[in-house]
Amino acid sequence: MPRDGRLGADADARPFVEVGPVDTETIRRFDGHGQDDAITAWMRASLNALVTLMERVAPGMRGSVLLLDDDGVTLRNGAAPNLPEAYCRAIDGERIGPAAGSCGTAAYRRARVIVRDIATDPLWADYRAVAEPFGLAACWSTPIFDAEGRILGTFAMYYDEPREPTAADVALTETATLLSANIITRARVARALRARTESAEQLAAALRQRETELRSSHARLRAALDASSTSTWEWDMRTNAVDCDEGLFRLFGVDPAEASGSFELFVSHIHADDRDRVIAAAQRCARDGGEFDEEFRTVWPDGSLRWAVDKGKVVLGDDGRPRFLIGACVDVTDRRVRDAQFRALAESIPQLAWMADADGAIYWYNERWYEYTGTTLEDVRGWGWTALQHPEHVERVVERIRRSFDTGEPWEDTFPLRGRDGRYRWFLSRAQPIRDANARIVRWFGTNTDINELREVEQARDRALAAAQFERQRLYEVFMQAPAAIAVLEGPAHVFTVANPRYQELIGGRDVIGAPVRDALPELLGQGFFELLDDVFRSGTVHSERERVVRLDKRGDGVPEEVFVDFVYQPLEDAGGTTFGVLVHAVDVTGQVRARQEIAAARVEAERANRAKSDFLAAMSHDLRTPLNAIGGYADLTAEGVYGPVNDAERGAMERIRKASDHLLSLINDILGFAKVEAGRIHLRIADVAVNEVVSGAVSMVEPQAAGKGLSLHARLGADEIRVRADPERLTQILTNLLTNAVKFTTTGAITVEWQADEHTVRIAVRDTGRGIPAEKLAAVFEPFVQAGRSAEEQRQGVGLGLAISRELARAMGGDLTLESALGAGSTFTLRLPRGA
Repeated sequence: MPRDGRLGADADARPFVEVGPVDTETIRRFDGHGQDDAITAWMRASLNALVTLMERVAPGMRGSVLLLDDDGVTLRNGAAPNLPEAYCRAIDGERIGPAAGSCGTAAYRRARVIVRDIATDPLWADYRAVAEPFGLAACWSTPIFDAEGRILGTFAMYYDEPREPTAADVALTETATLLSANIITRARVARALRARTESAEQLAAALRQRETELRSSHARLRAALDASSTSTWEWDMRTNAVDCDEGLFRLFGVDPAEASGSFELFVSHIHADDRDRVIAAAQRCARDGGEFDEEFRTVWPDGSLRWAVDKGKVVLGDDGRPRFLIGACVDVTDRRVRDAQFRALAESIPQLAWMADADGAIYWYNERWYEYTGTTLEDVRGWGWTALQHPEHVERVVERIRRSFDTGEPWEDTFPLRGRDGRYRWFLSRAQPIRDANARIVRWFGTNTDINELREVEQARDRALAAAQFERQRLYEVFMQAPAAIAVLEGPAHVFTVANPRYQELIGGRDVIGAPVRDALPELLGQGFFELLDDVFRSGTVHSERERVVRLDKRGDGVPEEVFVDFVYQPLEDAGGTTFGVLVHAVDVTGQVRARQEIAAARVEAERANRAKSDFLAAMSHDLRTPLNAIGGYADLTAEGVYGPVNDAERGAMERIRKASDHLLSLINDILGFAKVEAGRIHLRIADVAVNEVVSGAVSMVEPQAAGKGLSLHARLGADEIRVRADPERLTQILTNLLTNAVKFTTTGAITVEWQADEHTVRIAVRDTGRGIPAEKLAAVFEPFVQAGRSAEEQRQGVGLGLAISRELARAMGGDLTLESALGAGSTFTLRLPRGA
């Protein structure tokens, strides 16, 4: 811009762009944006640079310029450097109308259109499906007018979330439309000049008129630029000349009256630490094209520093190579100073800290943030911090913070953040809006305070309290459901504060809660209980008694009845060790005592009856033996012919008499033996008996019977001489009985006797391959007079006392006799006896 504020040409010199002949087809193509020529390239680059600058001034905004065709109804894409290309193509060529989105409606109405929420505004009904895939949520569009009030196009501001413009945003759109009108007008002037459709005089008049319009437009633009501390410039890369406005000189601390614009002049005033970077960026644009975007410091003659943001776009020359770099520079010193102050403060606090723009996009974090998260600014710029949120919390956190950003209310929340080690820690996070003199939010300042340890302590405390509460509740439930009678008496007056149902049942269902024990249970007077309570409360010692007789008025008729009680008086102490009450624990054992007394009496009667039975059996057995012996003797004498000749039939009859007599004598001996065992009149001669010897003796006595049935009888004797503590005669009796039964109930197979010994016990096992005993009859095998698993014929051969006698003898010798059997799989009897020396 020249120093008098005009863009495009010096006040009294040539136009900004030297134009040549332009035919009608060229004009048509320029209007339709179908091909790129020098003017089109310049206009697009200028509009792109302008939009990019506006986006920098308003973080979070994406700008767009649409140009109105000569038909007055069709909008064409002019500039949208940061909008998706697919979106720009989709809206290119759309027509204006009363409900044609933000831009089409603004051009139709010739007035600014503000759409806060694209998703719900009816103006976007036909275009919503185009915007939503690209995350466009709000759009404000302002018509661009030339000096005569004709619409040139629209300037739009897009946002990624629903919102309304602030006063600063409105002022910015005014500046943007003025700048856009200037650029478009200059392009159209250049186009008109190149067209040469009018006479030289008309062209000159038009140029003078346009110049007047441009001067007016430039004046307004200059005012807008000055208000926003923005300067425009154009660098000729081939000559190093810089065409700029006076604001750029002021920004670099140069008096415009004493210097002319040049690349070297301005570069020389850039801070030495920033200069090489800026020069390299400019040279890169001169070589490769592209955008220029730098932030740097300028050094004024008095040594003071100013901060500037400089953005530009490359314009190609006729040869297709970069020729001009045009752009704008904004003084951001005040913002940098405020940011520096904020940052110094934020770096000095122990919390994680950050700053966000007015829309909530974070652009700065303190070092503690990076130390904890292990991220870079590029990782978490804007809304990138959400990637560090726990998946279970991120949706809630984002929703709440967006609501604060929308309403301007302070924000506070607690949530976990992932650290560089991948683990999450809990933080208390807060954010406060920073407002300007007009109460408009210009940025947000936030902190994240690590509360993980505090939260863990609080959670541990809560868990402990919950556990204690649960334990108290559980103990109370146990207390109330306990089978014992329990009560708590507090204070020296022993007032009932708790009494479970069992205690109330014990005292006859009386409601005693809140009453002193002397008033609640007056019948205890004189029984010593009141005195015991006083002693336990005073001394703090436990007192207990078993089966004490208590006289209680359980029926409430004034007549106490005797109850046997096991009770404990337990002192209760508070945290300071002071006794505040007594716990009474009582169990009514009246039923057990009465039952025990009855059992004792019954046992005495049973023992008396048992002795009488045993005496009877012993006497009967003795009395029966004598005639049985006589019967057997006379049968033998008769069979031998002592009383005369005996034929074979008579001899056979005498033999049957003899066998019947012997069988009956055997049964009587069993009964007599069981009676002695049951009466405890068996006299045992316990000694150390050699196991191999007694097993061999028992086997030898049964071998003839086994051989007679074709059975294999085998004793697996041990190599060591092991002894067992037993009565040798009774041990032989037990083994003989087991072996005889095995032979009797085994049809085919084998009978095996084996033994094992450990440090304390000797186990002798007798196994057979007989038919076995059903599982449901195993428990009755050792019962007297029971013959489990025997046939009717076998039951007639005995009375079922052999195994009962054997087990009682084994137990009398300090051992036991057990059985394992299964139907069809044989049986195993195991005799266990103490090991001898």
